Amino acid sequence: MQRAIVSVASLLSGMICLPATAATHAGSAAAAKPCVVWTDPSGDAGVSAASPGQPANDPGLDLTAGILSGKRSTLDLTVKVADLRSGVQVGRVWQFSFGSSQRDGAYYSVIASEQADGEAFAIYGPGTKQNKPALANVTGSIDPTTNSISMQVPMRLLGPAAGEFDSYTAYSARSVGTSGALVSNTPAGQTVVGQPESTDVVSDTASGARTFTAGRGCS
Repeated sequence: MQRAIVSVASLLSGMICLPATAATHAGSAAAAKPCVVWTDPSGDAGVSAASPGQPANDPGLDLTAGILSGKRSTLDLTVKVADLRSGVQVGRVWQFSFGSSQRDGAYYSVIASEQADGEAFAIYGPGTKQNKPALANVTGSIDPTTNSISMQVPMRLLGPAAGEFDSYTAYSARSVGTSGALVSNTPAGQTVVGQPESTDVVSDTASGARTFTAGRGCS
């Protein structure tokens, strides 16, 4: 897939900040059945001449699938890769963007960052596909045993956009920088991410268009 050198600031408006705490799932509604909303062939995650000396394909950045699930109160997003134990082990970023093709300006992105100073998870939005403001930290995990990068987003953060999604993009990247960034507080007391602290070399990209309804799953 397409590779490029990009600054996080050119895709979003900030970078990830604090390490996540343990994930929680509030509410008693039944969880929606996990739904694969995009897939991508394995073996195509390379950074080419943009990063000399790196492998032609990095399994830890080799996107294979994007999955949505969760209860009505929490949206679970999972990025699957070929092999998290292989390739570069520090300096990796994975992004999973989602929204509705019927509501321009209601797109969100979740990002997982793995740097020398630890892991961090955050959500950006609402905004357009290309420009989303920093919103909040979220809980998440990077699990080499299942080759999964998972993040949990409270539905309350998504507002009117929480009902249905049908537009998705994703990317993985080599990342030079830190997971810790400047931290500020909104008037509501919500901790949000700060300014960019890394530059990314995109390794793999993916996209999909399957309809997912919160609390119900795919149709």
